[in-house]
Amino acid sequence: MKPYTLISVDGHAGLPTAQYRDYLERKYHAAFDDEIEQLAALRKGFLNAGKNATKTPLMYEAHMHRYSDPDNHEMQERIRGAWDLDVRLRELDAEGVIGEVLFPDGQGFNSFPFGGFFGEHPVPIRDPELRAAGARAHNRWLAEFCGASGGRLQGVAMIMPFDIWQAVADVRWAYSAGLRGIVLPPPDETYPPYHEAVFDPLWAVCAELGMAVHSHGGDPPKIYGQSIASQTLAILELGFFRRRVLAQMMLGGVFVRHPNLRFVYTEVGIDWLPNFIDLLEHVYHNDWLRMGQPPKRWLSLSPKDAWARNCAAAATAATFDEIQQARRLGFETVMWGADYPHVEGGWPHSWQEIRQAFATVDDQERRQMVGENAARFYRFDPQLIESLVARIGPPAGTFISDEVPERPEFSVHDFTNGWVNSYGGFARNMRWSLDNTEGYPDSRPSTKPNA
Repeated sequence: MKPYTLISVDGHAGLPTAQYRDYLERKYHAAFDDEIEQLAALRKGFLNAGKNATKTPLMYEAHMHRYSDPDNHEMQERIRGAWDLDVRLRELDAEGVIGEVLFPDGQGFNSFPFGGFFGEHPVPIRDPELRAAGARAHNRWLAEFCGASGGRLQGVAMIMPFDIWQAVADVRWAYSAGLRGIVLPPPDETYPPYHEAVFDPLWAVCAELGMAVHSHGGDPPKIYGQSIASQTLAILELGFFRRRVLAQMMLGGVFVRHPNLRFVYTEVGIDWLPNFIDLLEHVYHNDWLRMGQPPKRWLSLSPKDAWARNCAAAATAATFDEIQQARRLGFETVMWGADYPHVEGGWPHSWQEIRQAFATVDDQERRQMVGENAARFYRFDPQLIESLVARIGPPAGTFISDEVPERPEFSVHDFTNGWVNSYGGFARNMRWSLDNTEGYPDSRPSTKPNA
């Protein structure tokens, strides 16, 4: 049998924030300089807090320190792949990953200007014009970065929806620059829900150009206060508000009005999706409001049919239990993500994670989910895939296992870091980093045949 095709549909890339200046329109430079000053002060505070083991309700404090600490030379070198193409391709080769789909970053002080991906970290920026300008700066850099990769990297443009016609223009520019999808910020009160007609021009241009629309895990609304429980509550609901998007688009008729629109959930887990789609299906067929108008009377596409035709999901830092749910979604709609260079993902343990999470799955279905679906969905060059698989693809049989992984005990780190993922994600990396002061965990050699 041929080697596996590994394509990660959840990677992150972004310049250190100060280096975005050359990609930003000149009229925003003064505001940019102010933000850089604030970032410098914040970085100093993080380093001091980390070295003194100060406990605060700030999200990600521990791993932000690992990202930012200049004394952690190994980590500093490996995460340079967020903006250094040579480092990134070296890490991909070591993992046997032939291609990636790239989202904005947001960790390690390399968010793009004026609020970054989430609009909150690390310096809060609320001005819609500034946020959109920062996103365009990132998209310009990302197009250059992916364009120099020889086809291995597919970029996802950050689009701010505050001005729909500007957003439409930004999508057209992104497509012309070689980017192959868009991602929207977490939904909040500053713009209408996605099923409203105001968004139709945006969905129309994405469908026309084949630009997949992504909803990526991100921050919940800032409604948790400043108490010691704030961080725990915010992380607990990290992906909760993203789920509203699927209901809005399915029951709001977006996929009926735009039948060629493609939609992808990324880094929000997949175990909840089958039951949620079942719930939407029940709502679709029943008159819950007792008004004689169940959605099926005015909506010609059921949620299950919409999922099969228009949607897909990225299984980032996937668990065995999650992948078992993929059967209900349809294996052809599930793709794998490593989340490089973020420590809450599968990198640099991709082989171990895949072997554990995809255990007992039929090998052809495994091949679909870890790469073949992504190659088709994101239109990677077949000749490029063939040559890279021959050079770095994991050998046939690498991930085949008949053993069902034991479910480890639930850890406090699993909860406080937001992923009930005992095999990967924050739980594994954070437990390791709290117990070790040198090096970085990497289980790849032990999982490779004849290593």
